[in-house]
Amino acid sequence: NVNISQSLENDNLPMPIVTWRAGETSLKISAFGFGGQDQPYGLARYDVTNHSSLPQRITLSLNLVPFQANPPTQFLNRHGGVASVETIAFANQITRINGASRLFHFNAPGRITTRSFGGLHSLGTQIQDQEKLASSRYDYEMILAPNQTKSVILAFAMAENTPNNAAIEASLARVTNPISYANALVRETRNFWSRELSKTRLTMPSGTPPIAQTLRLSQAYQLLLLDNALLKPGARSYDRSWIRDGAMMGEGLMRTGHFDIALNYFKTYSPFIFPSGKVPCCVDARGSDPVAENDSHGEYMWLYAELLRYGWNHEEARTYWPQIRHVFEYQQSIIAPQRTWASAAFNQP
Repeated sequence: NVNISQSLENDNLPMPIVTWRAGETSLKISAFGFGGQDQPYGLARYDVTNHSSLPQRITLSLNLVPFQANPPTQFLNRHGGVASVETIAFANQITRINGASRLFHFNAPGRITTRSFGGLHSLGTQIQDQEKLASSRYDYEMILAPNQTKSVILAFAMAENTPNNAAIEASLARVTNPISYANALVRETRNFWSRELSKTRLTMPSGTPPIAQTLRLSQAYQLLLLDNALLKPGARSYDRSWIRDGAMMGEGLMRTGHFDIALNYFKTYSPFIFPSGKVPCCVDARGSDPVAENDSHGEYMWLYAELLRYGWNHEEARTYWPQIRHVFEYQQSIIAPQRTWASAAFNQP
């Protein structure tokens, strides 16, 4: 039983902090991403503090389990529910899952326990599970003096197709002070977000709800989900680029000083338009989605107009005019069959 509170770095940056408090002991968990889109990583830090006037012996146990955030009912792009974990192996402060380097331990755990789905326990550092549901536990035992804090720091690969992680493995091997390393990463990430989210300032009267903070965090969420040049509204089953969401997000990003992101999104989405002029409702790694969502054509043209309104170079914009005209003609072709006396009478208020 613990009391749980949540906060953000500087109260308005996308670097979440969760604090557990139980009696005279607290656990502060902070996390953020780093490394860029080509090799994205996350850093998790666990700060354990003894708030009492007496020494405490505490064990922090971190568990690696084959479960995802998405439930099985969420299946688009990736299946939710359990994850396939056939092998777990720990060596040189790196946990490899299914042969790939996934967890980087800046503090060596005192004890490692691995387990198969069938219940086989092992105090060794590796396991293979035919059911592909292996799990592991990392125990960090610590003795804390009064008011002392000790930290456990982990980095983890966030993309399934991350290369062999040679760079971060070499970086990990050179780290002699995990706290200093983590603090430097926090400063670097904090400075990045402060810069990216300060291109537009929203000043509100005193006593109003935290609308400006909500705006900053919504803007940060859009930037976090940016996939190369494609704007995406979600990271799991919504991990696709919808023109509906992208047009609205693009306009918001232009308002907050990110014109180039909106423009690059428009340019990247444009080649996915069908030869007929039909604008796909969304695109992903499989290409253009053929499902008919006939609001997509207007949204694409609206984004084009907004880019012009926010200062897009007219000479470059003209190169897209034939495609805009083609999209408009396609839109009119699907509207035309409805422009009959019967449909007009039916749609009268």
